[in-house]
Amino acid sequence: MNLFKGFNIFKKSWGGQSFIEEVLSGSASENVNLTTYKALLYYKIIAPIGTSVDIITDEFASIKPVLYNRKTKKFEYSHPVLDLFANPNADITWGEFAKMYAAYYLLTGNAYIATTGNINSIPLELEFIETQFVQPRKSSKDNYIDSYMINNRCSNLLFQRDENKGRFRFYQNDEQELLHVKTFNPDSVDGSGLSILNKAYLDIEQWYEGSKHNRSVLKNGVRSSGVLNCEESLEKEVRNRITNQIRNNHTGSDNAAKLFVFDGAKFSFTPMSESMKDMDFKELKREVTLSIYTATKIPLPLINSENMTYSNYQEAKLTLYDNTVLPIANRLFEELQNFLFPRYKDLMGGDWILTYNEDDIPALEPRRKQKIEFLTKCDFLTDNEKRLLVGYERITDGDIVYKPQNLIPIGIPINQPTKSEFVEIMKKQIDAFGNRKFSDEQIKNIAEENFKDEGV
Repeated sequence: MNLFKGFNIFKKSWGGQSFIEEVLSGSASENVNLTTYKALLYYKIIAPIGTSVDIITDEFASIKPVLYNRKTKKFEYSHPVLDLFANPNADITWGEFAKMYAAYYLLTGNAYIATTGNINSIPLELEFIETQFVQPRKSSKDNYIDSYMINNRCSNLLFQRDENKGRFRFYQNDEQELLHVKTFNPDSVDGSGLSILNKAYLDIEQWYEGSKHNRSVLKNGVRSSGVLNCEESLEKEVRNRITNQIRNNHTGSDNAAKLFVFDGAKFSFTPMSESMKDMDFKELKREVTLSIYTATKIPLPLINSENMTYSNYQEAKLTLYDNTVLPIANRLFEELQNFLFPRYKDLMGGDWILTYNEDDIPALEPRRKQKIEFLTKCDFLTDNEKRLLVGYERITDGDIVYKPQNLIPIGIPINQPTKSEFVEIMKKQIDAFGNRKFSDEQIKNIAEENFKDEGV
């Protein structure tokens, strides 16, 4: 959906009937993509959306990017590109930058990052560009994005496409480069991504309209759901005028429970319902809340105290990382790698990747403990192999596989006592009071049964 077209729909929805009513009545397009403006608005005013996005983005912002060498299989924590992430620019930290990066990506389906400094050298700074100020433009020749126009409060910038080593890159003269990270959008017209909230779009609209309705009822103090009766016969023109007045001033969530005031004829009003339970908005909001958390892949034990115990909270946190946080981190770090590595000659060639070290993530500590417990009991690996798996250096004499001393290889017979040795062993068996367990006669019978091939 074109960004400015989406903005017009947004304004229309607020000026008259809601967008959900337009969709259900068929007056709106079937393309019900959530616009950038609505996504950002809903993040600010709808609690489940703000909570779910904050949970994901706060976890992502706590993950520190590192370099990993595929050849040496080691992590590197010191490099100029990591210094750039630690201080993206003079006004922002990595935590703030990462939260904006992930939040815009989730809420709008698009994230824009620009570098400063000559495009043929390492970047000086990273700047985040708010999605609402960016308009992608597709080329009429090949249907790929040809340029990005940025219109914000400070300046107007145009980033134009240039093909570099088989990839499209977008430059503003020779001083800035733009990265566009987007989600999959099957209905995209201008190359924009799709908000993660789009899966619950109609549910979110219900939550929003229901909240406005309840607020209006409380604000206006009465309920106007009912039948308006007139004691006199009204002319068609007067009836139409009154009907239009009611439709314009007394329908919709913003006008809920407003009073009727008419001049002239005598009117009476018969309420259709006396209780605010005629529409159970509490139950509606609960169902919509669950729908939002499902769409954003938030495990319920993290946000619902009724489902929370210490054990399932830890499992839910691991599930959050496995299904949501780490996949997002992989995607966003990969885009930064493809964007920045060509500017660093020593990172080219495919040996290095931008990633994270799971051992540095506190939330994954329970999994590390399970791994160490497993390796401790594992007897088919050397000490050095175990140490490498948990991130420790090799040690001298650590390449020997140790086995329990009582294990016997398959095919080798176990040494058994002779008949006379067996008899002596049995005679020494005593009970708790110091008495022999077996008599001589019992021992003789047992020995003859088990040592038939040997003499008496």
